[in-house]
Amino acid sequence: MCFFCEGCFPKPPPKTRYDGPTLSLPELVSGINQNNGRIKTLWASGSFDVWVQNEKKQTEHVDGDKLTLVYRKPNELKMAGEKFGAPDRLFDVGSNGKQFWMWFPIKETMWWGEYHEDSPMSYGEIPIRPDLLIEVLGVNDLNPDLLKAPVPAMRFNNEEDAYMIDFHIVLDDRMVVQKEVWYDRKTLLPRSVICYDPNGRISLQADLSEYESLNGDASAPKVATRYALQFLQTHTKLVLKLREVRDRYKNIPNDRTFRFPGANAAGKTYKVDEPAAQQPLQ
Repeated sequence: MCFFCEGCFPKPPPKTRYDGPTLSLPELVSGINQNNGRIKTLWASGSFDVWVQNEKKQTEHVDGDKLTLVYRKPNELKMAGEKFGAPDRLFDVGSNGKQFWMWFPIKETMWWGEYHEDSPMSYGEIPIRPDLLIEVLGVNDLNPDLLKAPVPAMRFNNEEDAYMIDFHIVLDDRMVVQKEVWYDRKTLLPRSVICYDPNGRISLQADLSEYESLNGDASAPKVATRYALQFLQTHTKLVLKLREVRDRYKNIPNDRTFRFPGANAAGKTYKVDEPAAQQPLQ
């Protein structure tokens, strides 16, 4: 009878709609850069969970309690995952502005490629795209020139109390949305990032939360310490939980941090930097 009793399942409280004043796009960009502009480098430790499909399209789960994440503006990244007590590194993801890679040492498999700034690329079956990880960190500065690609266009979501910025780029034959970022109205910190391929399909959806100040200093800029990512085109899921966030650790990052491991670092390697096909949606 409980299913027919209206009081058995109380409805969640409705969200409070915000109808107050909001910032203009130039004001919003300036406010975001007040936080991001002070972040030049980032070092973090933590834990991770990864769900990835194998060659048989079966989902495998890997977790670990020894994550290292290192970043240097504008496009250098290194993320490595290990498990305490395990002899081998579980994965290694990196970008140095010239090359990018995703390496599974335990499976002797690596995907890698070279960046081509003149055209969109197809990243093949690489499970975790380093370039999108950089976007998800949400600490890059926004260009105050609002007519320079990627061109931002802002909307405000009253129900979610968030600014939504779509970033557009121009291809040879059309304009496309590159990504969409939601910024919290009160803090101006990013809450979600959605990246799209040239055909408008979602390639990554990510939620950012649990912000902390760098180096434990309340006056320092803030970064998210929890990231939940879904790479929809490769069916990979990744959850990062950062325990400690610093601007650097000892002398890290440095140039050696982002060194490409080499095209022959694994037994099986796949080069994935082919030009992106821009075919109509099927």
